[in-house]
Amino acid sequence: MLFLTVRSAEEILKKARAMDAARVTVTAPQQSQAVARRLDVLEARLDFVMKKLSINENNGLSAVQAKLMTSLAEWKSTNQLAGALGYRQEYVSRQVAQLKHAGYLEERKTGKTIFYKVVQRV
Repeated sequence: MLFLTVRSAEEILKKARAMDAARVTVTAPQQSQAVARRLDVLEARLDFVMKKLSINENNGLSAVQAKLMTSLAEWKSTNQLAGALGYRQEYVSRQVAQLKHAGYLEERKTGKTIFYKVVQRV
């Protein structure tokens, strides 16, 4: 009986080593890219839901875009906005681009940085 236990343990250990050797190694950059893609999908879904919930309250703007509009009384870059609001810079940049395209924002370039501000309507 003891022999069977030892043999079983050896077989289990052998199988575990084989499984470990066959495991696909994922590098940190690949993992980071996968996480970034997943975050993009989740942020798009969140934006869709928030837009559906707040479309009448904010003149058709999503909740995130409404937050951006209130934060842009003064000139700010997308990095500053992302830090202040707790969103990723890429996500904020897409939202700002949509607001600019809709005519809500004006931009000013200083060096390589672009700053945005709400258009003052008369």
